[in-house]
Amino acid sequence: MHKTENSLLVMLAYVIPPETPGGKATCVRAGIVELCSPHTILVNRYGRRFADETFFQGIVPQLRLFDPARHEYPNLPAYLIFDAQYLRKYSFANRPVGGTVPDTVARAGSLPGLAEKLGIDREQLANTVRRFNGFVQAGTDDDFHRGEHQWRLAASAARGANPSLGTIEEPPFYGIELHPAGGASVGLLTDFDGRVIHHRRHPIPGLYASGTVAAATEQGIGYQAGLSLASAMTFSYLAVRHMLDGQ
Repeated sequence: MHKTENSLLVMLAYVIPPETPGGKATCVRAGIVELCSPHTILVNRYGRRFADETFFQGIVPQLRLFDPARHEYPNLPAYLIFDAQYLRKYSFANRPVGGTVPDTVARAGSLPGLAEKLGIDREQLANTVRRFNGFVQAGTDDDFHRGEHQWRLAASAARGANPSLGTIEEPPFYGIELHPAGGASVGLLTDFDGRVIHHRRHPIPGLYASGTVAAATEQGIGYQAGLSLASAMTFSYLAVRHMLDGQ
């Protein structure tokens, strides 16, 4: 009686290979915790940062940049770099804070050593981290103004200092490759009033859907914080108004 449709929103994710033969790999989105917490940075294969890690809407356009001279996407793949400080305070791969990192995730006692394992420019990664640590000490990211967007500041309980900045200086250092991933939203197709659409493309009388049970049809270059909640509230409002109007 109904039809489901897909809408893909671009995100960044990493895959953790299984630790034992025949085990299952784990795919984790990196946009909510890892990229928004202190003691992490995002770099390309040249060891350079290319966006404010906490502002995904700024990351996505940089992922799509194409270098015609090199015939490549210079910021793909991207790499998440973090240190021991991060693990003591925040979650990695949805594991408990302070938990161990899977053995299949690259690590080293020095940044050049980590860069070699990941295939990143060794000297430039060290320079990038050194520069970033300087920004942390100063409290301002002069390159990309990490954490200065008002929506990010409003989400933090910290006041007075930039809560998104944290040095990367305590070994071991960790790194993992990131790739764009589709945040699939599969659900019931609805119209502008939240009415569920029949497979013959007409509204089903008295049947409404909103939130995660409805297919996301919004388009854009990246997700916004609270997008799913905003969509649920908006289409629920429209559905209730339609019900009250008796249409």
